[in-house]
This record gives sequence, structure tokens and C-alpha cells, in this order.
Amino acid sequence: MSFSKARLFIAALLWPVMSVFAQNLLPDPGFEADVKSGPPTDGWWVYNKSGEGHAAVDKKIVHTGKQSVRLSGTADARFVFLSPKLEVASEDEIVFSGWLRCDHEQDTNRAGLVVMFRARDGRIVDRARISPLQFKADQWIFLKATAKAPPRSAVADFDVSCSNLVGCVWADDVSAVVTSPQSMFMDTEPKPWPGQHEITVRIINREKADFRGTLRVTTDERTSDLPVNIPRTSTKKLNVSVTLSTPGTHHYCITLLDAAGKQRRSIEGIFHTSQPLTVFPACPSYVNIAPGTSEIRVDARVIVNPSECAGLRLAARIVDSAGKEIAQSTVDASHGDFVGTKLRVPTATESAYTISVRLLARSGVEIANGETDVHVHAAADSIVTTQPNGFLRVAGQPEFPIGLYSCSHYDEMAGAGFSATHSYGVTVGDAADPINATDADVKRLLDKNAEYHMRMMVELPRHAIEKAQWAQIRRRIKTFRNHPGLLCWGSEERVARSEAPLANIAALYKLVHKLDPNHPLVLGDTRDIIQHLMVDRRNFFPDQAMDAGIWWWYPIPLDGADGEALEGQEKAAKMLQPPSWLTTTTSKKPLWIAIQSYQHPKKDARFPTPAEYRCMAYLSIINNVRGLWFYTGSGQKDFYGHGAGILNKPEEGHWDYVRKLVHELRELSPVIMSPAISGVTQSPANPAIQFSVHELDHKLYLFAANKSSQPQTTHFTSAAFAQKKVRVLYEEHAGNFDGSALTDNFGPFFVHVYVFE
Repeated sequence: MSFSKARLFIAALLWPVMSVFAQNLLPDPGFEADVKSGPPTDGWWVYNKSGEGHAAVDKKIVHTGKQSVRLSGTADARFVFLSPKLEVASEDEIVFSGWLRCDHEQDTNRAGLVVMFRARDGRIVDRARISPLQFKADQWIFLKATAKAPPRSAVADFDVSCSNLVGCVWADDVSAVVTSPQSMFMDTEPKPWPGQHEITVRIINREKADFRGTLRVTTDERTSDLPVNIPRTSTKKLNVSVTLSTPGTHHYCITLLDAAGKQRRSIEGIFHTSQPLTVFPACPSYVNIAPGTSEIRVDARVIVNPSECAGLRLAARIVDSAGKEIAQSTVDASHGDFVGTKLRVPTATESAYTISVRLLARSGVEIANGETDVHVHAAADSIVTTQPNGFLRVAGQPEFPIGLYSCSHYDEMAGAGFSATHSYGVTVGDAADPINATDADVKRLLDKNAEYHMRMMVELPRHAIEKAQWAQIRRRIKTFRNHPGLLCWGSEERVARSEAPLANIAALYKLVHKLDPNHPLVLGDTRDIIQHLMVDRRNFFPDQAMDAGIWWWYPIPLDGADGEALEGQEKAAKMLQPPSWLTTTTSKKPLWIAIQSYQHPKKDARFPTPAEYRCMAYLSIINNVRGLWFYTGSGQKDFYGHGAGILNKPEEGHWDYVRKLVHELRELSPVIMSPAISGVTQSPANPAIQFSVHELDHKLYLFAANKSSQPQTTHFTSAAFAQKKVRVLYEEHAGNFDGSALTDNFGPFFVHVYVFE
């Protein structure tokens, strides 16, 4: 996740405070609540990024009043003491302040005050921070700053931020005040169907004088003005009529003008109106060949004005590839929302069927239509299982999956040898819906994968997992479990981010295996909240809730890693040290890895070099991963707010080289999946060089990688080398081989692949 620098003005206000009614938005700003210990009441709480931070009421050291809050933590603790959510509007000027005190003199970046701005969906869009110029022991220091809420802001957090504290920090008399003369909120939006709608706009007037002006509402279709009269220091709600005639997106701008016509506040965005009929993928979308027929569920969502629902019907018709009708059905759709029916198709032979769906008015006139399809194919085409050695068997063939997150460029990926894809776009959706709104995207992506002979890790809906709402998860699994483009099911970071208990993941695992025993669940998650696993990562994965585990490794630049586990980092080192969750694991399940193919959101961030890409890949293989992915980000931005993934910056990210590397790994996949053998020794022992040896078709393959940023020399010896010749693959290079020992040089992060034959 990336942050732009919030506009921050120390003790500077855009509007004179005396002319504006100023109200502290923070509950219990002096931490005077009557509690015996622990964080204060009124919604204040501690969020630990790493280590263990704590908050406790202190009655002995106070700035004013009877008590303050004392913050402390372990030496590695990075945590924030957060307020409840504060409602803000885009462009609000917020003055935030507070008193801090330390019991030890320390660096000024150890503690500070922060305002974090979030969008409606909870995503952080910006932040402003202020730290003291100097921290002296046992002295209260006052901090005060002003920040402006950026566009898309809906709420803000005020927090006291602490990082690697020396001793304790006290906070008291904190404040967050919106000083803008007016704020404007849109409390209600248009309904999802086209037509005339009423929205509610709420305006707060903080001035100590009445506000008179105009509310101007502009959409794609029209502009309307509404006179506004708001008494001093009060709030008023205005109902505004807007017309959105067609389905689709409609840009809007709501502007508050004063009596002189000067713009005071503005809200811009997009209203969405839906098509009257959305047809979901048939359930199932693929059926296995078998005697007789199979039942197909056909569902659609009907979104029309409730006043027009009377008499609506949904008609579904299935035809074969020659256009012959196989079955048809008509059902009542007058209640709107989700409507469905069941039909049967023959399944004796491989075939494809088209399903046409129409929404009909009482008169029989067609209002809207859509279609989907059903395929009958051989069951073996879609089966993916885990072999005893931990590698997959896909459609009967062993496979070492090589994948790309947030993928596109299917032709280039297929040509390079990628075998797996992933999309974050299919993870969203309202948990209460019986069918996930992104299932049509899942089908489109699975079809694309099948077309290019790749397979997709389909992540299951996140909000439904968090709330243990299993209906739409059941529907997704039943719909796509026989699809030849499906590699596995996935779930990511619900426990690690404290969004769901581990019990939900265990229930998910049982559900997947009950509904689809022919595809594994690959879990990108931990057995506990990630902050509890910062030091010892041996027991990292919940084996009981996964068929394979995947986690991240994002170490570049090497001197910038701060051990942020959710970012796939461990503590900085001048080595490409494979992650400890892999090298020290106690897990008995196969482990996959996702290596960095994007920039961190720091100013000095960069992509891995070709040598680093290759080294990360081979170090992962040497340490027994059973699947390798290139992680391009989930919409991450760089320091300047631009897309940070390798496909956003293919030249800077070395996309051409990554494709070459993938082709190399795909070619070596039979070797990677072959048994590792012992009997090769390294002399003298060199911890900078890691290696593994595999045997295939009476040939020995030696993978060796230099983890270090410094050149290395090493020697490999083995009785198995006798009577063999050695070649170095994929590079113009030759080591020094005397028939029993191999001596070679490794540049920084170099990898050599040898074959003895």
C-alpha cells in the first residue's frame, strides 16, 4: 500500500479559528474515563504493526485533569493508539494536536501524532504526521498541525504513533477539530435502476453567521440549482432530485456556492445505475461426461423500479451447437432481485450449449436479455491433485506451477511458460448476496486461462469468509469446480490481518473439500494474527486448514527491509536470505512462494535486477517450494502514486527477462520435481552459497545460488561426479572441473545450473 505526502502546515490554519465554531471530534480527549487499567473507553484502541504495544491509564503523570494514557511496548514494537473513526468530508481542514511526554531522551521519530484519511471502503488514501523537533526526558511537549482531507475521504483516524520506543510515552489533551467554515456530505445516493431519484446532501455550517448561497448539482444530463440557507453553527439536510436515464456510469459534481457565487465546497464522483438484467454463469458451467442428463441452475439479477415489477417473468432457453432447443423454462420475476430456474442438459458426449435468458414484461414485451453457456467435457481434464512429493498433478500430468499475480498479457505469459494466474478483482462482493457479483469475471478469466492452456488460482470471496456467510462461496465452487481452467481455490490474509478467526478458515477448508475434492485449497494466511508471529515463524501456517501454504518474499531493496511481515519482508541484510517461514518451517504441507515483482512505495524503491529475480527463484526451489509465483501487487502504487507492478512498468521491471526466466524454469520443471539427492559436499562450507542436487534420467543437476552481494568462490565434490562431464546451462560459462571436483566463481546473486552426464 502506498501513501502520498499529506499537505501539512505546522500551526497554520486556512480560516481564522475565532470565526468558526470549533468542536473537538475526539471522545474523551483527556483520557479521563473511569477505568482501572488498559486502554481508555469510548472506542480508543491499540493496533500492533509489529511486536507488542500497550496502552494504560496513568493517574500519576498527567498534563491536565486526573489522568493520561501511558504507551509502552517491546523493543521491536511498532504500534498506534487509535481513536474511533471520525467523519470527515473531502477538502476538510483538520487541526490536530496533543501533548506528549517521554521518560527517556530519544530520537524524534519514535512517537508522533497522525491523522489517517480513509475512503468509504476503509482503504487509506492519505495521512499527515507531526513529530517533535526534540524529545527530552520528563518534559511535556505540545504538537499541533493542520492537514487537508484529500478527495475520496470519508472517515479519519487520529492516532498516537509509536515505533521502537525507549521507555514510555504519555499522551494527554489530544484534539482533532475541523476548521473549515462548511463541510458537505452526500448521505444517500440514487437507487441502482435508471430514472428520477432523490439524494440527500448534508451541509454543516460552522461559521458564527448564517450561510446563504446555492447548491448546484450537475450530472451528465442536467444542472440544477437549489437555494441554501443554513443558520449559524448548525447542520441542514437538503433533498435533491437527479435524473439518470440510462444504465451505466454517470459523472456528478455537487458544489456549494456562497451568495457571491464563490465555490465553498465540492463533491465529485460517479453514480452507477444497473442494467435491468444480469445473467450469472450457469451452475455448473462445466459438466463431466456421464450417462443421462445433468441439472443446470440458471440465475439472474433483476434490477428495475419496484413500481414496474408487476407481471415480470424470466424465460430461459437452452440450445445445442446446431441451434436445436434442448429445454426451456419461464418463472415469475415480479419480486425482482435474484431470480432463477433449473433446466437439464444431456451429458453423454462432449458438447457445448448456449443458454438464452430474457426478462419479459406482463405484456410479453422483452425488457432485456443475456446469455451464458454450459460445456460437457471429460472429467479428467479438470482434476488437480497433490502428489505424495507435494507437487501437483494436473489433468494427469505432474506440474510445478509457475504463476503471475494480477495477470494480463496472456499471449506473452503462455509463450513464456507461465502455467498459473490470479486476480484480486474476484475477491470482493457483498457477503449477503447469494451469488457473488464477480462470478461473471471468474468465468471470463477461467475461459481465458483454458484458451491459453493455463490455470487460475480462484480466490474465494473475502467478505463472505470474514462473516462466515457460505452461500455465495458454495455457489462459486459448484459453478466452477469442473472448469478446465481451474488450478486451485485460494484464500488470503483474513486471519493474518485479524479480519476473520481461524475457525472460519477451517470451516472454509472443510467446505471446499466437501464440494470439490478434485482441487486443493492454497492458503495465503497464517495460523494467528501476523503480529504474533514476528519473531518465530517456524509454526507459521495452519496445516489443518490448507492443502498448500503460500506466503510472500519482497526483499528489494535489501537495505530497506524493515521486517513488515504482511509485506513479505524480514529484517534488512546484505543477502537474499530466503524467508524463515520457508527455511525453518514445521509445516508438513507443501509450501509455495510469491517473489517480488513490484516496487515498494518508498522513494528509493526499485524492482529486482535480473540477477536478483533469478536468485530469488532458485533459492526458493533449493529450499523446497512446490510452486513459484511472481507477485506484481494488488494495485500497489509507487512513491509517486503510479502503478508499481511489473506489468505497469515492463521495461523498468525487466518483464522481458522475467519471461525468459520463466521459460527456463518451465523447461527445468521435470528436474525441479525430481528427487533431491545427497552425497555432494561443499568445501569449505560457505553460508553464502546454497545448493541442491537432483537426479533425472541418470543425470545429476546441481542448482547453486549466491545469496550475497559479494563475489564468492566454492568447490563441490562427490563420488557421483566420476566418469561424468559437466555443462553449465542457460549461460555462456564454464566452471573448473577435474573429474571429481567442481570449482567455480559466483558474482553477486549469481546462479549456476550444472548438469553432470
